[in-house]
Amino acid sequence: MKMERINIYKIKGSFIKAFIAIGFLFLILGLIILSRAIYIGFDTRFFGGHWDSIIYIFQGIVFIVMGFYQLNYRSYFIEWNENEIKYFLRGDKQIRNINISTIKSIEIKTTTVVIETYENEVVLEFDLVEYGVLKRIKDKFEELKTDIKN
Repeated sequence: MKMERINIYKIKGSFIKAFIAIGFLFLILGLIILSRAIYIGFDTRFFGGHWDSIIYIFQGIVFIVMGFYQLNYRSYFIEWNENEIKYFLRGDKQIRNINISTIKSIEIKTTTVVIETYENEVVLEFDLVEYGVLKRIKDKFEELKTDIKN
């Protein structure tokens, strides 16, 4: 049975790659300027000194870290078929499964879905998710809710 999948955060891969590339560019530029400044003698005056190299290095590191952090968001998803729901959301360490036959009730709120199973209660939080994606997820849970009541 094919799983229907929704990626939670839609982030363009080319945007992330450009962000990381710009970060590396700033980092390399900062290192070149810093090595030149050290070679001729680092001027420690705040205005007119060689602090621009440190700022470029810091800016490059921040861009690179932010780019790799955004890559992490691409892995979050929710998918389902007739038998189970699989999801990997922020705060989860691994992919989690919910067997649809064990669901007692589903409560849909603004940005959360509370699924009560016979074993426990699962709260799925969809903070900072685009409206269209959130609507698709809520529509699917509405379908499941009506199927469970029948």
